[in-house]
Amino acid sequence: MMAAILPAVTESDNSQIDGDNALQYLNENQVRGELHCSSMFNDDQVIELENIVRRNHSAIHLTSLKLANNGLTENSTTALANILTHQVETLRDLDLTQNPLKHSGLTPLVDQLIAGRPVSQLHTLNLTKTMLGNQGASALASLLRFNTSLRHLNLSSNKLGNKGIKTLAPALQNNSHLETLNVSNNNISSVGGNFLAKEIQAAKAPGVSNIISNLRHLDISFNKIKDSGIQAFATLLRTENTFESFCAESTSLGPDGAFHLAPVLEFNHGLRVLKLGGNQIGSEGVEVLMESLHNSQSSNLEELDLAYNAVGREGAESIAHELAENSNLKVLNLNGNTIGSAGCALLAQGLQYSLSLRHLVLTNNNIDNQGAFEMAVALGKPSCKIETKNVLLDDNPITDAGITALERVQKLKNNQKYWLGKLLQGLEKGVIFSVDLQYKDIGDTEVLLLLEVLADHNPLIRTFFLNGKNLTSKSLIPLFQFALTWKARILRLFLKQCSFGPDVSAAFRQSLVENSTLEVCSLIDCSIDSNGISEIAEGLKYNKTLRRLNLDRNCIRDDGLATMLSILPHPSLTALCVSKNGITDQSMSNPALAHLTELNLNGNLITSVGGAQLSAALVSSRMERLGLWNNKLGEDQRNAIKAFLPNTHCEF
Repeated sequence: MMAAILPAVTESDNSQIDGDNALQYLNENQVRGELHCSSMFNDDQVIELENIVRRNHSAIHLTSLKLANNGLTENSTTALANILTHQVETLRDLDLTQNPLKHSGLTPLVDQLIAGRPVSQLHTLNLTKTMLGNQGASALASLLRFNTSLRHLNLSSNKLGNKGIKTLAPALQNNSHLETLNVSNNNISSVGGNFLAKEIQAAKAPGVSNIISNLRHLDISFNKIKDSGIQAFATLLRTENTFESFCAESTSLGPDGAFHLAPVLEFNHGLRVLKLGGNQIGSEGVEVLMESLHNSQSSNLEELDLAYNAVGREGAESIAHELAENSNLKVLNLNGNTIGSAGCALLAQGLQYSLSLRHLVLTNNNIDNQGAFEMAVALGKPSCKIETKNVLLDDNPITDAGITALERVQKLKNNQKYWLGKLLQGLEKGVIFSVDLQYKDIGDTEVLLLLEVLADHNPLIRTFFLNGKNLTSKSLIPLFQFALTWKARILRLFLKQCSFGPDVSAAFRQSLVENSTLEVCSLIDCSIDSNGISEIAEGLKYNKTLRRLNLDRNCIRDDGLATMLSILPHPSLTALCVSKNGITDQSMSNPALAHLTELNLNGNLITSVGGAQLSAALVSSRMERLGLWNNKLGEDQRNAIKAFLPNTHCEF
């Protein structure tokens, strides 16, 4: 029989199911397994639930009973205790979270759980936020002393206080079964923390009774333990390797608390989970933790939570160094640590060498596109084992460009596997002389990886083809800064659909100033307008190698062409292509056109009037090739141009 799971009722569906419906279902159906009824029952309905379970005890066999957030009081706990009796052989999990049972309501439950016969099989008891107070500690102490089934006990948010802890903790010395204890958010100070730690240590030491605590998971989060109180826990964890997890989130530890806990990472080889979020330990605290983790010869720590600890860039650098060498850590939470893009870049560098990390939380860290790009490059490296979906970067100022880079990581990995890796290796060795990426599905990250090789090895590249429909200024600016500067050895560069915004145009201008090898440059369909042409023209004033410039399918128009022609005559530039640029008759009388030997004006708005003006301007030129396809020239004007330019190959 399938388990009956009745989830929490929302406003949208509470007309369809409520406590009465649930009871009717239980009365009419066999239930084996889990029964989850959140926000459904009141005290009277729990009493009715007990009656149904009693009447149908041969058909109902519960393994898990979860009644969270039902507003149950001490008036229902006798019925709950009876349910435990009726289901004593099967019930393993009881969740009473957020029900105001109070200490008076706890007694019937405890009495049943410590009854002699039949022995309870309950393993997990969740009493979170049940208003037990310090008065409930006596019943809980009895539970620990006499119950032999309970493995996991959650007492979070019950205002136990130091007084309650002093009543409860000594009972741990009489319990060899409890594995998990959660006393988070219970108004425990450093005094109560010290007492609890010492009692646990005593419980784990062999005594007269030979009862040794099996406690392995401890949560003291959201208490004012402070650095003065954490010392006792540090001593406990350093000497007791049986502990597997320790949670001390938001316990006001500060940097000093991190110093106390650091030796735990170095000497405790049993600890798997350490949660220290919200303690403002700072970069100094992080550094000492990472140093201890690095020095450990036997640490098996798999999960580390350092959320909201003012880690910053400096702390991120310490973590990055450890990530590069650690072979055990699987989960790292750095949420809310103002790491920024600089810190993210450092983490990315360490991440690509990590052999074990599988989940990294970097939410709310003021990481922008720069950090997203750096992370994308690292995640795309073949050596990086973590999947992109497991690096959480929500609540950071990352725009569509950064998101796109992260979404393309798997494509980047595939590219490196099938062709990019071989290309990079060939360029490093200097055995590849042509790079053709015009038909490859690439983004900024592929180009950035390519630029690393070009900057480091400076190979001779005779021809470089690049289609930039997925590229942004993130890769285009470095392309010009590192691939076309004075050290570069690219002879012919062909770019298509690379958007030239103001920053990209400025970078290209500077590359033309510094470059001394580029002979051919094609910038087709790159959104270059008259302002972009001004930048290109300014750079060409200082360039002495470029022979051919193709600006087809841009937006330069007559003003942009006039700007380009203003640099003529040029020491090297003799061929210019400006097809489909909205150029009209206005530009055809410019005498600077005569300094070119090749001119492509296809697909513009030139009429017979402009054709006549162009013929006059070129009549004494050295023009070898003239392209005027798809303009508005009449047949008579085409014949006239041929007559005026008998030594020019004209294409109409």
